[in-house]
Amino acid sequence: MKNIAFIIVFVTSICIYSCDKKSGCLTLEDTKIGLSTITDTWSCQHNNYSWAPYYGTFDVEGKNISCDIWAPHEKHSSSLQYKQIIYCDSTPLEEDDVYFSPNIYNTIDGNRHEILLVGYDHYEKSWRCSYEYAIKDNTGQFYGFHTCFIEKNKADSIIEMWLHVDK
Repeated sequence: MKNIAFIIVFVTSICIYSCDKKSGCLTLEDTKIGLSTITDTWSCQHNNYSWAPYYGTFDVEGKNISCDIWAPHEKHSSSLQYKQIIYCDSTPLEEDDVYFSPNIYNTIDGNRHEILLVGYDHYEKSWRCSYEYAIKDNTGQFYGFHTCFIEKNKADSIIEMWLHVDK
């Protein structure tokens, strides 16, 4: 009897502390925070489990976080590639606009772009931006990449700089 009670409590706690899986994409209203607005010309890929990490303070311990990837059908005037929304149940945790630089860098694995992620944490009501930038390796013929968190104003200036290179 003690084992049955333990199993019931264990299963119930897993259900309470887990995020429900959705079968479709989460859409966000235009929140006026300055990120790209999803329109009916965008397509979505729903993922029951997020491949992108969540760095905020929302307690994700033991929970399945979902992630939707929204991509515009037409190329934007900027280097915007896609938007990702990370959420638990229907509660948005983080919304990110992901940009690729117009420059291509030669790595030992092939060619790739620098990546800028401009994100807003809906749970913390704060910005979280990361920049994956190219650095030359010791041989001088290939590039490696380093990722760091940056301030929102620096992310905005990088996007502005990439827009001028794109023209």
